[in-house]
Amino acid sequence: MKNIDIIAFYLPQYHPTKENDEWYGKGFTEWTNVGKSKPLFKGHYQPIVPADLGYYDLRLPEIQEQQAELAKEAGVTAFCYYHYWFGKGKMMLDMPLRQMLKNEKIDLPFCLCWANHTWYNKTWNAKTSVLEQKVLLGIDYGDKADWKLHFDTLLPAFKDKRYYRIDNRLVFVLYRIQDIPNVEDFKAYLNELAKAEGLSGFYFINYIDDPAKLKDPIQNSCEKKIVLLKSNIESIGSGVFTRKLSRFVKSMISQWFKIPMGVYKY
Repeated sequence: MKNIDIIAFYLPQYHPTKENDEWYGKGFTEWTNVGKSKPLFKGHYQPIVPADLGYYDLRLPEIQEQQAELAKEAGVTAFCYYHYWFGKGKMMLDMPLRQMLKNEKIDLPFCLCWANHTWYNKTWNAKTSVLEQKVLLGIDYGDKADWKLHFDTLLPAFKDKRYYRIDNRLVFVLYRIQDIPNVEDFKAYLNELAKAEGLSGFYFINYIDDPAKLKDPIQNSCEKKIVLLKSNIESIGSGVFTRKLSRFVKSMISQWFKIPMGVYKY
């Protein structure tokens, strides 16, 4: 059987930032909400307390070193760092990547996923069962000048000997390919810039959050794709009206009987 490389998505949210302090309160990280989780139904194990590394802080270099060792022990080939670029040089949560690039003790391969989505402050209204959203950061996709700035900013990562490659090309994941204007021009220009730097170009992979989108040509324009299968699990084989009716009925039942909707055995 052919060997399979296992790539784990790496979330860099686990350290405080100035913006999160302003939006959510001093010292906020993703751990804040993890620790506040409560069981919602019988057998629901919450909060899930992290094991080996505890409620870690990614500002500590040794944490990333230990993460890499744990990953290798588990058979993980590489980490795929979520990368947040909002245009015109604006990045968020990039400290763990920059810190890793400087730390030669971390010998686990890595690649990047441009998580090109708008950031919202999301609040769940339990009374109305509605998710309320306020825009915090939107994306300016810009023109070629901004594409080059984006590429140049990431060039130290692309030139790192640990960067994960397929067919000697740099693996770069596009989270919402459908949102990138002139995406074919964008990809072609990045390849042009890479080759000018002596690199072999990019191996683009796009992310699909709904199997129904597999028929969309834009979702099939990359070398490979990542398909999230858990999305819309209750709507497989259903029409739009049936899905909406199902969600409405379950929402009413949830409110009347104070029980969660959409609970499935893993």
